[in-house]
Amino acid sequence: MITYKAILEDYKKNSNFKYCFYYDQSNCSKNIKKAHSVQKNRILNQLEAPVNGNNLIYSFNDFEDEDFKTKGLIPIGKKKASIFTGFCDFHDSKLFSPIENFPFQGTSEQLFLFTYRTFAHGLHQLLETYTYYTSKGDFIKFFPRDYLHQHVKLTRFRIEKLLRYKKILNNHIKLKNYDNIKYHYRIIKPFVPIASSSILAPMYTFKNVYLNPREEYSYLVLNIIPDTTQTIICISQFEEDYKGKIFFDELKTLTDTEFEIAISSLLIYCTTNTFFSPLLWDKFSSEEKQLIFSEIDYCIENGDEIDKFFMSKINFFK
Repeated sequence: MITYKAILEDYKKNSNFKYCFYYDQSNCSKNIKKAHSVQKNRILNQLEAPVNGNNLIYSFNDFEDEDFKTKGLIPIGKKKASIFTGFCDFHDSKLFSPIENFPFQGTSEQLFLFTYRTFAHGLHQLLETYTYYTSKGDFIKFFPRDYLHQHVKLTRFRIEKLLRYKKILNNHIKLKNYDNIKYHYRIIKPFVPIASSSILAPMYTFKNVYLNPREEYSYLVLNIIPDTTQTIICISQFEEDYKGKIFFDELKTLTDTEFEIAISSLLIYCTTNTFFSPLLWDKFSSEEKQLIFSEIDYCIENGDEIDKFFMSKINFFK
């Protein structure tokens, strides 16, 4: 019997892709490291809490399944959380020093670097997916030929689009021009132990404006940054991303409660790099946890067929 765990192990084995996202690779170190897309020391440290005697965190990507239905979350260590092989050791250490080694002040440089790393991770995920689809993985042979062909074609298309934005980002960083990306962030108090680093490509805006990905995807970047006594939610938008601008402008007009619900809904619907503390998870009742599982399964099963903005019944920030 094919299990989710077996498919995941096959994917990890056959999707490995290593390179440095940075534009100038002339001074790259030889080692492409397992970098954290969500900072280990400044962010993931704040999410750890005891689970069965060990300090661990949770992710929606690490779950127990039964007949491909979510039935529980598997706690993981921060060393394994959010890692990807998208930067060499030199650039990962040097480039992100302003957000690794200094407190959050909301400067354009800091917001840009959070955006830059999140985007690098999102592109890397697609490159891994393409690598797997074109590999000789154990489960590739079970994919119908037409299905595989269409997914390879779509993944290649999305990679080409992201490479265009990669060039834009690297040009900005080369010129140290951090203001050509628009940022909108809100501060949640008191502190909520949740973190995310994802590219958002929803079908609909919160107010149900259809974004029609057949014409063009939106490429908003989401960062949720726990910061000791507060949690920052930041949305970044490229000037060139006209679809993202529609959603970005709408998000800015939302009340705080609407904004929290919108972000909570997006965390379930279209993020793949979200982590939270067991302390936060323990606050939810058994009924609320089952509701979250059912919402996750609904989004996975229906995806692009959901004909309006997916609205979660859970507000993670309350």
